[in-house]
Amino acid sequence: MAYDGQEWIRIDCQLIDDSQNIKVKQAVIEEFEWAIEAGYTLDNPEFQVLYISNANSTIYDEEGNALKQFKF
Repeated sequence: MAYDGQEWIRIDCQLIDDSQNIKVKQAVIEEFEWAIEAGYTLDNPEFQVLYISNANSTIYDEEGNALKQFKF
């Protein structure tokens, strides 16, 4: 949940662990220059790759009335 002083958003989603996907891990390492420095190597078991699935979000006003809904 996030609030900007007037409206707030709630996001409901499923978080998927794709850490066994070596191609995705390699893509992360190639995309971000700091990844190797941070210890992101293909054989590091602590290096996780996660993605969001079935995401829905709703923006509310201060009284809790739904203003907008989004499905991804």
